[in-house]
Amino acid sequence: MSRFIRATEGLRARFRNWWTAHIERPSSELGDVHMRRKDRVLTWIFRGNPPGRLVYRLMSANAWTWLRLFCSPIPMTLIIMDRILAACVSFVLIGLTDLFDGWFARDKYQVTEWGKWFETRVDWVYLLLTFIGVFVRYPDMRSSMVVAGALEIVRATGGTHLRRAGYNPDPNKSGRWKMPFIIGGIGFRFIHDLVTDIPSVPATLATPILLACYACMMTGIVLSAYSLLMHWCAYRAWKRNKSAE
Repeated sequence: MSRFIRATEGLRARFRNWWTAHIERPSSELGDVHMRRKDRVLTWIFRGNPPGRLVYRLMSANAWTWLRLFCSPIPMTLIIMDRILAACVSFVLIGLTDLFDGWFARDKYQVTEWGKWFETRVDWVYLLLTFIGVFVRYPDMRSSMVVAGALEIVRATGGTHLRRAGYNPDPNKSGRWKMPFIIGGIGFRFIHDLVTDIPSVPATLATPILLACYACMMTGIVLSAYSLLMHWCAYRAWKRNKSAE
């Protein structure tokens, strides 16, 4: 197990260094905040044209978060109504507010501890409602979603227990990559439905899309379990060091 942990730690460190160097490298500076490449686009959207500047004056970071909270039931409702294309569009558009509230908070110096707490909880409400819609609409995906949800509950409750014990979990071991895979699996399931609804598309095309859906979901579950293992191993090492002191 120790050899496996060392190997995975090395791979994760190498990938994290590559990601930081190529994706999250600061591209410009606005005030005292280094902006990433996506922030350059947001700067143009909200400062490079009159409508964007009007929105910039009227909106705040918390206003974007409240807007996402109020719109969270829309994708779930559309999925249950079998309006898959509309659900995909609404999910993406509402998800963009997650980028907007972070950028507004940094750019307008509205970063607060309450804002961070509130934004995280709204994200979970938004995803949870969407997952409920998927759970109701697709019976064949219910088992995998239940497993993924159970792992997330264990991670959340376990993280609270570890922090109360005095150990602060490493955010790099939080398994942040699991959610893109799970969302990607749901996205492939939506594409499968859209493809099968088009008569001119051959039926054989739907099979690999459905397989990609299940592959993404299984990868997300594996990453969730892996993150729990990394947290547990790190906690045990921290506890041994503390006992040795």
